[in-house]
Amino acid sequence: MIRALYVKQENENQSSIRLEGVSLSKALLFHSLSAYWLFCNSNLLFVAGLVLELS
Repeated sequence: MIRALYVKQENENQSSIRLEGVSLSKALLFHSLSAYWLFCNSNLLFVAGLVLELS
């Protein structure tokens, strides 16, 4: 989110901001899948740490 705001300030080109949004969405999806995989492997404390870090 901070990176997206920085890009918005540096470059008002709407297409660049949209591309940045796609990159952020993919990163969040990756983190969600990683957290789910860890949860399935019973690493509950690590998952809790990921959730707190992302929130």
